[in-house]
Amino acid sequence: AVAVQGVNITPQVSGIVSQISFTSGQIVKQGDLLLTLENSEQVGDLTSAKAATALAEINYKRDLKLLASESVSQSTVDTDLATLEEKKGAQVQAQAQLDYRYIRAPFSGRLGIRLANLGQFLNAGDMITNIQTIDPIYVDYNLPEQDISQIAVGQSVEVTVTAFSKHVFEGKIQAIDAK
Repeated sequence: AVAVQGVNITPQVSGIVSQISFTSGQIVKQGDLLLTLENSEQVGDLTSAKAATALAEINYKRDLKLLASESVSQSTVDTDLATLEEKKGAQVQAQAQLDYRYIRAPFSGRLGIRLANLGQFLNAGDMITNIQTIDPIYVDYNLPEQDISQIAVGQSVEVTVTAFSKHVFEGKIQAIDAK
């Protein structure tokens, strides 16, 4: 039996764990906040980028009005527009850097054992926990070659497993491996 989806949860960036928002074995929904890395520098960068974008927009709009009366050149307005676009890009980048500090569940499922602690420094790629979908679940099994003609995608199947020997699980064949 294998999860339909399963991944190790890791941060994209390095940082100190400032908040843990999950417990080992917890069932979570896609997008749920799992862990936060220290982010005060990124909050400051975003605030600064927003202010620079607002100023660039004011300058552009002002000079655009002045262009109509020929008080400024087209070149000045073009420069203002380029500056505004540059500041918007810096703001998007600052927001992304902040967002990287919030580790969220990529899909709904059950979390594994928590491997990070409050105050711990995590490098990018360090494992925090894992997540596995638990419903539905795939059952991979092998059949002798001579039985291939007896199965088809979409066919109903019944499966029993040692751990739940008295329970019969019902399912459908989703795929037949080419090899």
